[in-house]
Amino acid sequence: MCGITAGITSASDITTSLLRQLKKLEYRGYDSAGIAFISDEVLTVKHTTGDIETLSSTISSKKTQNIGIAHTRWATHGEVSIDNAHPHHTDNRIAIVHNGIIENHENLRKQLPDTIVWRSQTDSEVIVHLINEKLKKNDDIVQAITETAKELQGTYALAVIDKNQPNTIYCIAHESSLIIGKSKDGFFICSDQNAILDECYEACQVINDVVFALQIDKITPENEAKDLNWHPIKKVDFSTENIPSNGKVTYQEILQQEEVLDRLSKKHIGTNRTICNLPEGLKEELMHCQRVLILACGSSYYCALTGKYWLEGIAQKATSVELASEFRYRNPVIEDHTLVITLSQSGETLDTISALKHLLKVKPQTKTLSIGNNTLSTLAQQSDYFWSTSAGPEIGVATTKVFTAQLFCLSCLSIVCAGNSNAARNFTEQLNEISKWTKEVLNCKSNIKKQAAQFRNDETILFCARGPNYPIAQEAALK
Repeated sequence: MCGITAGITSASDITTSLLRQLKKLEYRGYDSAGIAFISDEVLTVKHTTGDIETLSSTISSKKTQNIGIAHTRWATHGEVSIDNAHPHHTDNRIAIVHNGIIENHENLRKQLPDTIVWRSQTDSEVIVHLINEKLKKNDDIVQAITETAKELQGTYALAVIDKNQPNTIYCIAHESSLIIGKSKDGFFICSDQNAILDECYEACQVINDVVFALQIDKITPENEAKDLNWHPIKKVDFSTENIPSNGKVTYQEILQQEEVLDRLSKKHIGTNRTICNLPEGLKEELMHCQRVLILACGSSYYCALTGKYWLEGIAQKATSVELASEFRYRNPVIEDHTLVITLSQSGETLDTISALKHLLKVKPQTKTLSIGNNTLSTLAQQSDYFWSTSAGPEIGVATTKVFTAQLFCLSCLSIVCAGNSNAARNFTEQLNEISKWTKEVLNCKSNIKKQAAQFRNDETILFCARGPNYPIAQEAALK
């Protein structure tokens, strides 16, 4: 997993914005980083195997730069080195950043001229040389990128700059998240919307397999640009963001659970203790559906298993939970009136996306709901309904606040499906207290620390539980 960002603005210093965004993407890869920009008709490329601050120190602040691309890398093809760092470039003209995997890169290398001097061991470098070779035959950058994309097998999100087109930045994606953001000065491109929260007020997911050309004041091609689905974006602030955590972001995100659950409770539990403010049309769909199928992976899978206990036990709604990575290889039987729910923190879990696509091929008219933390994610865009967990960016590898937020959403679904039953009313009363109870648990930090110290060096920990707590025990074991 890598992070990419790019931008073109009327402001004079694009590098400051890109470096700030890159810092927010560092969790996606921190083996190496790089940046490329055009200034005074010169393409400048900088790389480092250090941190973003090290990269920043290599850039002169005297130059005017209003177009650039940047990348932070998690090594998948090739070792950690300056040569393998992005952006990749050629002939002092073209530079690219890439997130994804090019499965046929070895065959493509063999097809390219022997005269090419390869800088890296990466699959990504193939892309820049393919574009460059096509430009030698026809000096049309959009056509060169389009033809190159047709030869690539795999997934990719790509941003390209061309020294000969210093007022335009190009991007294309195939089965990989790539977001365009609008700022007051121009446009930004990124692989994660959290990177552009400070600069942009509106954003959209790019359309698959279309080369978009971004200038300061417009996006082309115009017909495809009209189909872009723009959403307002808003930063979620937490009081815990100013609490020193010695770099332990997971600890900080654990502390944020109280605020997340309090926010969800206030939004979705009305004064008359009814569930409200669901995605439009979802409540009717829940009452209409006869079965629920949940697709998820990892922690979200255990969350789904817990939700199954509630949906069946409280709402008497037939529910099955499938591991998305296995579901995609089956020929499933999907009954009529089944609501399919996908759970994914990022909304970009490849196995879950593939499972949803597979299901919709088998049963195209099936209604789908995505519960996640990213409004612009692939799952959000491909589902009939999307429910945001509103948990803010989750940087820690071990999910915490999004996991509990997903549980909250599944609780609400169970209550809605249960109707006006005593079980639903009792469950709603308990759910309304959840943020208070979470605060009480978090206030036990010193006692938890003492307990943990007693077994922190044990080689084995065995979690035992029953009922809805059984999947929670599995999640604890996973962590």
